[in-house]
Amino acid sequence: LTGTGRFDRAGYRLTQRDGRPGLLIDMEEKNYAPPTLQPGLELSGSQAGDVSFTLGARLIVQGWGGYRSELRTDILMGSQYGMYMEYFHPFTAGSRWFLSLSAGGSNSALKIYAQNDPQAEYRVNQSQGGADLGYAFNRFNELRFGYEGGYYSNKPRLGAPLLPAISEDWRGVRVRFRTDWTDSPVIPRRGVRVDMNFHWYKEAPGSVGNFPS
Repeated sequence: LTGTGRFDRAGYRLTQRDGRPGLLIDMEEKNYAPPTLQPGLELSGSQAGDVSFTLGARLIVQGWGGYRSELRTDILMGSQYGMYMEYFHPFTAGSRWFLSLSAGGSNSALKIYAQNDPQAEYRVNQSQGGADLGYAFNRFNELRFGYEGGYYSNKPRLGAPLLPAISEDWRGVRVRFRTDWTDSPVIPRRGVRVDMNFHWYKEAPGSVGNFPS
């Protein structure tokens, strides 16, 4: 309840009401949040002579549109540029059913090597959007049914054209189940997390028909 959510402090004390003893819970909200801004940094050194650097941030707005609603915005700048937004909204304050709307896009590098020798570099552009109808069994498990679509393209920037140039739309339906029992959403030290996804693509870059994934 404290530290990771809306509240900065939680306390309790004994009390009486109508001559009966009870426990009074005191909650103190953070005076600096919400909204909250979480910075991030990604360094990739998979190739010793080519280290990539990306600076990111996540803006979280809680309570926008109703109790338990949340809007998340991720921003990336550096070797990869992008923005991704997701809006989570339960049907009622205590409902387990919820609606999730998402949209975003990115521009990143795709580098091709032959062992340690660089051969080509592509820029990959992606944009996507989707909507999910979900059910939260509890705070650890959720099931989603949704539809998603977007656009994908790649363009050679340096080197020989080793991959076919693609510029096509994609769309399909999806089913997602998640269970998360870890002790931290950022760097967990213990617990179990399982993420299962099933997609049925009606259209995809390079494909000639429907196919599952």
